[in-house]
Amino acid sequence: MKKFSLCILAGLLALVLYLEPFSVKAETLPGTDAPTVSMTSISLEESEKWILDEVLSDYVSEHVVNMEEASVPCTIGELIDRGTSSYLFYQDEQADGTVYTAAGYALTQDGSYVYFELTSASPLDTATVDFEIAKNFGSNGDTNSLS
Repeated sequence: MKKFSLCILAGLLALVLYLEPFSVKAETLPGTDAPTVSMTSISLEESEKWILDEVLSDYVSEHVVNMEEASVPCTIGELIDRGTSSYLFYQDEQADGTVYTAAGYALTQDGSYVYFELTSASPLDTATVDFEIAKNFGSNGDTNSLS
């Protein structure tokens, strides 16, 4: 009986831990739809903020150079720092339409960091990016986690 109770307790704990990333509150204004987004990510070994900022800068700089070589206008927007994640917006004026991107890094649930790119054919905003970070990586914006 004790073993059965422990199994039930372990199952409930696993369920709670699994559902925790979905506890983030996401609000969409009535009559508006969230943009359709695509996310890619790469695991990082770094964990110090200044190094993570350099990694972000390197990836974005490489993208800008590639776009310049392809004669595709690229506009860089503001940097958003959420503590456990930082990202910036940019947009590429492709021949078939504008591609909107948020590129950055985020803390994952296992304590490591990832570099991510979130792309959409519709403009992205901070609420959408924050929601996608929480949904995919479990970061909640806690500023005490970075070294």
